[in-house]
Amino acid sequence: HYLLSDDDVLTRRIVRLLKLLKLARITRCINVFRSFLDHIRMIGHTFYVVVRLCMVTLAFAHINACLFSLIAIDTTQDDTWIDEWDPSLREDGSIRIYLASLYFTMCLLVSGEGGGIQSAPGNDLEMMVIMAMAVAFSMIYLYVVATLTALITSMDMRNHLYRENMDKVAIYLNSRSFSRSLHL
Repeated sequence: HYLLSDDDVLTRRIVRLLKLLKLARITRCINVFRSFLDHIRMIGHTFYVVVRLCMVTLAFAHINACLFSLIAIDTTQDDTWIDEWDPSLREDGSIRIYLASLYFTMCLLVSGEGGGIQSAPGNDLEMMVIMAMAVAFSMIYLYVVATLTALITSMDMRNHLYRENMDKVAIYLNSRSFSRSLHL
């Protein structure tokens, strides 16, 4: 058996502790996000749905931007989208690469185009990721459109029910011969 030295055991415990702290931060962020959504829900259902759609879309774009920038940073190949679009990004650091990836992701999500970043992937891995992103983005786009359609339909339904009830009141007022000043 392989026996660990005291330094290795201590290192493993520190790494475990750091992972637990990261998990605790993620749990806290989720709780803050839930309380934020609860406050938004108090304002009104329509506003809540729109905020939720924006948050889901931004979270999805963030995950894809992280993946796309990770591919560009960690690949051993020289023909990545960074080298095609702006080779100086490698020197500027990972924040600029992430921002360029987020820009590409948002442009791909909204318009189906890469926003000036070379649409043709530099290598096979990028090609597979962009194809998966296009499929996932089409699903997100359908989700957003369907949710907004349902929201608008429900708003129209409430308006329709209101008008129908007002018509019933007007018919009742006419049938009972109430004065014209009470009519709507």
